[in-house]
Amino acid sequence: MPDAKFLPANSLFIENLFRHAFLYEISRELLLQDPPRKLTVLNSEVDDSGVDIVLMLGTVTRHVQMKTLNKRMAPNGYNIADSVFQIPGGCVIWLRYDQESMTPVNYHFFGKQGNGILGNQDDFEVGRRKKGSTWVDRPGYRWVKTSHATHKDRSISELCAILFGEEE
Repeated sequence: MPDAKFLPANSLFIENLFRHAFLYEISRELLLQDPPRKLTVLNSEVDDSGVDIVLMLGTVTRHVQMKTLNKRMAPNGYNIADSVFQIPGGCVIWLRYDQESMTPVNYHFFGKQGNGILGNQDDFEVGRRKKGSTWVDRPGYRWVKTSHATHKDRSISELCAILFGEEE
C-alpha cells in the first residue's frame, strides 16, 4: 500500500491510473456481452469543458467527468464544471477504490439516461477551492457531493447498463 502522503502528492498519477483501469473494465464488460459490444473512447487533451473522456456506444454518447474516491473517505464535495450540466450525455462517475490493494471497488454515477442533460446547475452551490486557509468561490463550477449521485455502489456491469442501456 502506498504511504498516505504519496496519494495526495501524486493525485494526477493516481487519477490517470484509475482512468485506465476504468476504461479496461468497461471495455472488457461490453466485449464479454453476447453479442460483444465495442466501445469508442475519446480522451480529452484539454479538459477545460470538464470532460475527461467521451464514451460512445451505438447512438449513446457519454461525456464523462471522472473522479476517484478512496472507499474510506467521507463524501466530500467535488467541483463539477458548469458545462457538464449542459452537454447531452454529460455525467460524473466516481470510481471508488481500495487504498490497500489499489483496485476499483465500485462506482457512483450522477447523470441521466442515455443522451439526457445532467440537470440544472443552479440546483447546486457554486464550486469552491481552498486559497490559503479559507474557501473561495470557483466560478464556472458547481459543488456536487457523492450523496447527489443518482446511482451508488454499482458494479461495472450495472454501470454499463446505466450508461448505455441493457445489451441488445
